[in-house]
Amino acid sequence: MPVAGGILLIVGVLVVFGPHLENGFVYDDHPQIEQHPWVKSRGDWQAPFKNEVWAHARREVGAGLVYYRPLFIVANRIAYALGEGSPRAFHVLSLLLHIASTGMAVVLLMLIGIDRRLACAAAALFALHPLAGEVVYWAGCLGDQLALLGMMGTLACILLARRFNGGRRVTMLVLSVLSALFAVLSKETAVVLAPLATVEAVLATRSERRRRLVDVLPVWAVTVVYLGLRVSVLPRSGLGHASADLLWGLGRAGSALLWDARHLAVPFPLSPFHSFPLTGQPLGVQVAGLATLAVLAAAGLWLLYRRSSWAFWMAWIVLPLLPRLSQLFFAHSTGLLISERYLYMALVPWCAVIVLVAGEGLTRAFPRRSRRVLGTSALVLACLGAAVVTRGYGYVFRDDATLFGHAARVSPDHPVVLNSLAVSRMDAGEYREAMDLLRRSIAVEPRRSQ
Repeated sequence: MPVAGGILLIVGVLVVFGPHLENGFVYDDHPQIEQHPWVKSRGDWQAPFKNEVWAHARREVGAGLVYYRPLFIVANRIAYALGEGSPRAFHVLSLLLHIASTGMAVVLLMLIGIDRRLACAAAALFALHPLAGEVVYWAGCLGDQLALLGMMGTLACILLARRFNGGRRVTMLVLSVLSALFAVLSKETAVVLAPLATVEAVLATRSERRRRLVDVLPVWAVTVVYLGLRVSVLPRSGLGHASADLLWGLGRAGSALLWDARHLAVPFPLSPFHSFPLTGQPLGVQVAGLATLAVLAAAGLWLLYRRSSWAFWMAWIVLPLLPRLSQLFFAHSTGLLISERYLYMALVPWCAVIVLVAGEGLTRAFPRRSRRVLGTSALVLACLGAAVVTRGYGYVFRDDATLFGHAARVSPDHPVVLNSLAVSRMDAGEYREAMDLLRRSIAVEPRRSQ
């Protein structure tokens, strides 16, 4: 990235996200940060590696999903110590990680083979995109940022290893292993890293394929070790028993992916909570979900055989969206199946695809002299529009009252929103309104009655 362009982009990110560094903690930041004994430095540094994230509050959160994210807790602990418990330290760290991910995106996209200008354009869209707002503004999303940074670092090291021989090649592969370990210990979603790297290797020419697959083997080893460690630490998944209705689960998974696709294309309305059918889905929704899976499978096969270079981009967009869908095949339900933060890891390839498609369109439709002016103008307008929206979105995360007030307007029937509003009503002594909200919450998600 040219120095002037890099400085300008960093300034833009600071202008957009900087005004919200004084935001407070919201929603699960309270039990996950303020009330977490290991985050508050009570206990040794090994505790996060021996326990799940919610081990300290399992009675309060119930028998829901369990998470193994030790580096996420360690990052929270460091931020808590540096800021003496102030939310500002978490928001500063989050902003720095987002800037680091933007820089890493430029490096990785160039290593993949994208022109430097296009790589910078894609990184600029990622840096200012409204869908990045929730992750950057919400302190509890540090794990998403750490995992994305580790994933991109791993891919970059693997690509760099191909350019060297001997000791430098080995060094790059060792760094890819460490970066992969960093990613999976930050958030479970990073287990898609090994399959993604494998897709990239398989799409190479036959003469290169074997060597590239060998380079990916250490990442698979890290994945296996991580899964073994997770199983040894966590006695259960928290998912409950598997549902016998496979089509029901596939339909729900397809519906979630359909929401993901729509929200990537049109990221509005912006909200930390979006409603999603938890129990019975209408037949039309079920059919649309199954159709989505069929279209994705067909598109993947078509790209694999006709435009293999684009198959990698599709894999990078779709694979990070899949892990959380596993819960849809179990009887256990949760109100957080679709959310903007799940799109964060798919945002870099999505922005890259937008820029590549736009660049190809300009190449075909306009002469060489006009392309640069039109492309630059379109990028500036897109970044300015995204910056205005993303900056305004930051005010939603100021405090709990603002967060859930906004969420209630977007998703008035979301169980988490209803439950949180009920708690606020009880705190205000409005018990009749609180009971009504709790009944509505339990009707949507019965497990909240337990």
